[in-house]
Amino acid sequence: MLKFPATTITQILFLCSLSATNICFGQQGYALQPGQVVIDAKEHWEHWKSAANTLQIDDEGVRPAFIRKNTVVEMNGKEVIVSGVNAVSNAIEFGGGVMGAGSNASDGHNLMDGRMDTYWEPDTSDLLKNWWVEIDLGRTVSATRIVLKFVGEELGDPFLQFKVTTSQGEQIIGPRLFRKRFTTNQPIKNQRTFEIDLTKQLPTKYSSTGDFTGDVIRYIGVGITDSDDGKAREVPKTEFEGLPSDQQGDIEYFRKRLSGSPTLLSGKEEWDALAGTDHQGPVIYYRREQPRLAEIEVWTVGENIGIGLIERGGSVTSFDNNGAEPAVVDGDFFGEVLYWPAVGMFDIKKVLPSQPVDFERQLLINLGGAFFLDNIRVLQLAPKGSSARPFPQYRLQISDGSTNAGGALAWTTVGAVKDLDIGRSGSSQRYNNFEFPLSKVKHFSFTYRMFANHEFAGWRGSFALSEIQFFGEGYMPESQISSQFEGEAPFIELAEVPQNLASIEWDADTPPGTDLILQTRTGNTVKSITHYYKKTGEEYPGTEEEAAEAH
Repeated sequence: MLKFPATTITQILFLCSLSATNICFGQQGYALQPGQVVIDAKEHWEHWKSAANTLQIDDEGVRPAFIRKNTVVEMNGKEVIVSGVNAVSNAIEFGGGVMGAGSNASDGHNLMDGRMDTYWEPDTSDLLKNWWVEIDLGRTVSATRIVLKFVGEELGDPFLQFKVTTSQGEQIIGPRLFRKRFTTNQPIKNQRTFEIDLTKQLPTKYSSTGDFTGDVIRYIGVGITDSDDGKAREVPKTEFEGLPSDQQGDIEYFRKRLSGSPTLLSGKEEWDALAGTDHQGPVIYYRREQPRLAEIEVWTVGENIGIGLIERGGSVTSFDNNGAEPAVVDGDFFGEVLYWPAVGMFDIKKVLPSQPVDFERQLLINLGGAFFLDNIRVLQLAPKGSSARPFPQYRLQISDGSTNAGGALAWTTVGAVKDLDIGRSGSSQRYNNFEFPLSKVKHFSFTYRMFANHEFAGWRGSFALSEIQFFGEGYMPESQISSQFEGEAPFIELAEVPQNLASIEWDADTPPGTDLILQTRTGNTVKSITHYYKKTGEEYPGTEEEAAEAH
């Protein structure tokens, strides 16, 4: 097993002094050579066991995963650091993709492939009302902006008029509820990139407190509202005749008035009838519109490391332990479990004199590893008709795993809400943002206050917490990987028969602070052998099957 800090491990070499010639033997995950076990390739490391999404494995070696809040992109031939992370780029990893399209759904995936030479376009034979497409990010994100990129002029046209909508996934009756975030107010002929700044708009649902910016969304829709159809651009006759038939647009024929001004005719027959006269006007040729959208980008405040927490060995527990706790890190606002509910009231008449009047309870999260964090977002949501309300008083605490003198985790407070006015109808302030210096974090505590029942007359409900998002940047402070493989041979096998090892030596390209644990055993299976005895104590002879039959 290897436990190492945020640097790359490229290779490990175990030197084994054997009492006999060692014939090459083994499986994927290592290379076995005479007297040596070698792990030096990407294909080796990929078969070792590690917690989900905690490592980066490439041709250079293995290193802890890197958590991003910024992205390096290429602009005008130069690499530029852009704030945020494009959630579309890895939506497939979270089960996202094209959610639906009214036209040409089979090409919708091109909007999410990161390429400008592929695109989605509607089938122009479909009705205009069906020219729409929707994508699913696969999880709820804190988005700051949406970017639409249309193909270059050599490949097609931008949409003449369009709108952009977003959804958190809420459904009451029928389809998901979408909110309009942008709509064009004039025909678009040349602009190829549109950026929609969500930080300057109100969130989809509820207002925010503190310095919360952007919006909480999962689905994005784009709908075309107008088209030039057969009149995308006027072209010379020679260019028109050289176009493929599906790109040849309208042809307009004109009559010339006595004043010299042209009048549009109904067709070529009327124009031909004017041949040889001064009234035969010009003919105008058009290229057909090719409305093509290359990419949709959704930029977020960073990678939320709360998603996948359970899969990498983390946990979410609470005083109530009602089974809904993982909902706060599932990345799905409107999934099977909408929120984690917690008892919010206590009967002051039943409180013992030794107990404090202000009861506090905790929701505890083990992040399943160590991360550098500097931002936590608390998203509280209660559907219509629910008696649940947002937590009116709580504080956020983090721990790097260190303990105090009593052996308990040592906590640092990084944010708090002291008096969120929930009133009788609930609060509109449900999105809270907390920023703090970059800190190593392994554990998180959401500590909330319970209230005496007389403090909220007429309400006996619970509190509700929908999602907690964790953001930071940097390599994980430490990660772990071990040589446990799938299949019939889960460990490194030195040979087909047992070997007597005189010594084990190792050499590795490892960063300072790496821990290497070596363990040996005589086999990887347990074989059961049954012995059968007579009443006299004598053992039945023969094979195990023969002895069993005689017995």
